[in-house]
Amino acid sequence: KKAIKLDDNLIDAKNLLAEMIIEQGDISKSLIMFNNNIDQAKELDDQYALAEAYSYRGWALWTDSQHEMALDSFSLALTQMYHLLYYHIIL
Repeated sequence: KKAIKLDDNLIDAKNLLAEMIIEQGDISKSLIMFNNNIDQAKELDDQYALAEAYSYRGWALWTDSQHEMALDSFSLALTQMYHLLYYHIIL
C-alpha cells in the first residue's frame, strides 16, 4: 500500500495487492481492483502491466468459478504477451 501511495502508476504493486485480497477471501473486491488496473494500464499504454492484470483477473475469475470469463481473460493475457514477445518488447 505504501508503494502505491508513493506512485499510483505502480500497476504491478496494485495487482499484487489485489491478489493478496483474494487470499483473504474477498474475490469481488479483487476483481474490481483488477478491472481498474486494466483500465489504468490501457491509459498508461503499459502493455506488460495490461497482460499481467488480465492474467491475474483470469485467476480470480477461475477461483470464483466464473470459468468462461476466466478463459476470456486468459486469452487476452496470452494475446497481449504474444504481441510483446513478437515485437521483442520483452525478452
